[in-house]
Amino acid sequence: MQTENQNRSQEPSQTEDVVGVDVPRLVRLFLDLPLGARFRYLGSKTVWVSIARHGCGTVAKWEGPNASPVLQSICSAAETLEECETLEVELVDLPSSALDLAIRFHETYERLAPQFGYETRIDTRAFDPTSKNGKLMVSVCAEILQHNAIGEARADNAAPIPPTTI
Repeated sequence: MQTENQNRSQEPSQTEDVVGVDVPRLVRLFLDLPLGARFRYLGSKTVWVSIARHGCGTVAKWEGPNASPVLQSICSAAETLEECETLEVELVDLPSSALDLAIRFHETYERLAPQFGYETRIDTRAFDPTSKNGKLMVSVCAEILQHNAIGEARADNAAPIPPTTI
């Protein structure tokens, strides 16, 4: 059974995406993160990676793919186990992934449209994430990604999404 704190940690809040679109961000309890998840402590811009699950968990400061493993900061996620049990963090990959998914969706849609006898609008053939259409697409993709992330955390409690037909 989830506590009130766990339920609250899975509710989305708003954050500004790189293209000026308000998209949901996902705040979770640290102990609910999978290994390898990149996150920020609330109120911080520093990115960390969850690298071990024993005790309170071990985290490494994300310095990018070319960081020196010798100089990389590695520490416990929190000072005490009690603090760790209520520690909320923000997943950091959601907004950029939403933009990436929106771009991939748009490019695939444009490529496949002629095969279905559909001619797309000339003024929207090039994806513009700052246009109304682009902002909508990024927001839709963010919600889909958020639903998938929450669904993974609630695998036992999530209702299945009904299949769609074309």
